[in-house]
Amino acid sequence: MRSSSKLLKDGFLLSDEIVSLDAEKEAFIAEETAAVAEELHQEVDLEDVQRQAKRIYAEAQQKAALLIDAAEKDAVKIREKAYREGYEEGLSKARVEHEENLQVWLANFSTALEELTETKKRLADEAHEALLQLLRVSIEKICYTAVDDALILRVLDETLPLIEECTELVVEVNREELDLVTANKHLILQKCVNVKELKIVPSDRVERGGFLATSNTGNIDATLSTRIDSIIDRFRSREVQVEGESDE
Repeated sequence: MRSSSKLLKDGFLLSDEIVSLDAEKEAFIAEETAAVAEELHQEVDLEDVQRQAKRIYAEAQQKAALLIDAAEKDAVKIREKAYREGYEEGLSKARVEHEENLQVWLANFSTALEELTETKKRLADEAHEALLQLLRVSIEKICYTAVDDALILRVLDETLPLIEECTELVVEVNREELDLVTANKHLILQKCVNVKELKIVPSDRVERGGFLATSNTGNIDATLSTRIDSIIDRFRSREVQVEGESDE
């Protein structure tokens, strides 16, 4: 670098020397500026700085994207967990309510089934009894229509052997058949050969075609109504037996 010192002539610089000094200063400043710029350029590579800035920016963007993705995944997990917990809680509650409703329904169904079974049995019993009553009426109608003078004699002949060992006998007959039975007293004595005392009496409680016998060895109810009751009872017993076999 050129020296900036100058000799003064009579204490003043000449004008051309001043101009020269200004040019030298400008050249000095330019040289110094270029030197500093060169040093700065050598110390700092602007392109490298730009590359580093871009890399840092890209890394920042990547990290930001990862953070956003992680946050979204966490949010999804939180929502799914909340939904699952809420769903499971709701499902559990629904199961409990369903179980309670099912128990109530089963209890109501069981009660209704029992009532239905009882009603069915009651209706069946009523229908069966009504059928037996109808059967009884039919039998009575047939029997009473078929009663003739010979019926009482046949009944006596069939049933008196049950008390053939008796020695005392009272026979009650319908008033309308008193004369007929009295006229055939010998038939009674043929069946009960040990009878020493025989009475044939009229009775209002005996229908035509039947009789009541009282003896010292036993009694016989051979009235028409009793014989019809016996028939109905046999039907009833048979129905009970069939019902028991079906239950097994």
